[in-house]
Amino acid sequence: MANPTSHDHDSAPRWWLTLDDGEHLAIDDSAAVAGDSAREQMVQLRLPAWRARDLGSVLTAYTRMVALASDAAEVSRTEAPLASALRAAADACGDRRAATKSESRPISSGDRLRAMAVVQTVRPALTHSALVGVVDAAARWLEDGEPDLAAGLLEAAAGDDAGRRAWELLQGVDRSDDPGR
Repeated sequence: MANPTSHDHDSAPRWWLTLDDGEHLAIDDSAAVAGDSAREQMVQLRLPAWRARDLGSVLTAYTRMVALASDAAEVSRTEAPLASALRAAADACGDRRAATKSESRPISSGDRLRAMAVVQTVRPALTHSALVGVVDAAARWLEDGEPDLAAGLLEAAAGDDAGRRAWELLQGVDRSDDPGR
């Protein structure tokens, strides 16, 4: 949430944003000097110690992945045709499992329609335009490799259970014949 309550004469940041994992992001209105650089607007990040450790681990893993990608650039690039053929063969076999994060599949209008029906079941007051907006935004986030954002939107619009069900349907996972559903 933004906090526009500080005054121009305060040295504290004017805008604060609290993130989901307890981080606080502060944006200063005035420019400051960082090290040897010129004056520029500053952004501050405050986070709990556990989150600092977690973020440090993420950055370490990222650094390792970048090094791995750099090493992989030296490997032969002849696997692209085989990779394409394997995906096509899986599609030809009717494999409808959800694609990996790096290989998102287009979300069909049928998947969107089923997801809208699930959301509408628990939120009948939503207009058709609102349903389309929520489901299309979630579908876009899934196609952009952001499943957590898609799930968050659908769960906010339809509640945890129906939101999760709509999220699964958008990914082509239909468990309507599952006796546990």
